[in-house]
Amino acid sequence: MTQKPKGIPKVSDLGEFEEITSKGLAVVIISASWCGVCRYFEPTTAKLAKEYSNIKFLKIDLDEAEEAMPDAVEHVCTVPHFDFYHNGEIVGEYSGSKADQLKNAIEKFRLQSKDDNQT
Repeated sequence: MTQKPKGIPKVSDLGEFEEITSKGLAVVIISASWCGVCRYFEPTTAKLAKEYSNIKFLKIDLDEAEEAMPDAVEHVCTVPHFDFYHNGEIVGEYSGSKADQLKNAIEKFRLQSKDDNQT
């Protein structure tokens, strides 16, 4: 029996969202329950979260967040969408569902943030 990759925590509270993204590196996955591509892409994001275990991954639902934390999603035009946070600030983003492009974006984010910490 194969094990399913561990799920990424879903956040729907602004306080919790700000607490998680305020320190270190975080990838915020913005998706929607009605988005088939988002559901299809979940195993890929779970594998990336496991591979980049030093980066926090969290998921927010676009429709829920529009009311609960509109500032976190007002810039999102398409899902799935990924925001890259470093110490509470958005430093990058990626929209789409190509695993190799997302991995490249995460790697660039990780390296850029590492360089920022060394200056």
